[in-house]
Amino acid sequence: MNSPQKILLIFDLDETLIHATTKKLEAEPDFIIGDFFIYKRPFVDEFLQACFLKYKVALWSSADDEYVKETVKQLIPNHEYLEFIWARSNCSVKVVKKPIYDEGEFLGNYKEYQWIKPLNRIRRKGLRISSMLIIDNSPYKVIESKENALIIKSFYGDKKDRELTVLLKELEKYDTTLDVRKIDKNEYECR
Repeated sequence: MNSPQKILLIFDLDETLIHATTKKLEAEPDFIIGDFFIYKRPFVDEFLQACFLKYKVALWSSADDEYVKETVKQLIPNHEYLEFIWARSNCSVKVVKKPIYDEGEFLGNYKEYQWIKPLNRIRRKGLRISSMLIIDNSPYKVIESKENALIIKSFYGDKKDRELTVLLKELEKYDTTLDVRKIDKNEYECR
């Protein structure tokens, strides 16, 4: 019988673990990278430490490579524990359809170029797709890997945000699974 491979959690960066903005919020930023004020999502440090203890952890952002590198140095001082740090140069471009609404009324779709994160690129590292869970705030970024994706609420600097404490509890479902794709993610995403 197969034993579960340690799950690889692949985190997005902006609006998932942090909020970066060129306009300073009321609170002091946690750090500054170039022109960006960076605000860490509440409990992100404790959350990441808990993840490092149980899972393999990686970071994959569609942001500029240099920005990601500098941000990760500040956000995760022990970033050598990350399996990899990928940025825009590891993404692909895809045309996606996005809905247009006006006051709640669906008007149709428009096409937009989107940086996406195809998980098949990670397989080259010797990991099975069945043991990869990508956590992102944008369903469009993971459109080719829906079965492996957990979509979380976007973070825009709210100090009362508790998404990571809820997410940590949710991740317990994946601790003993042989295939992350077989776990229903809709209940979490629709809460």
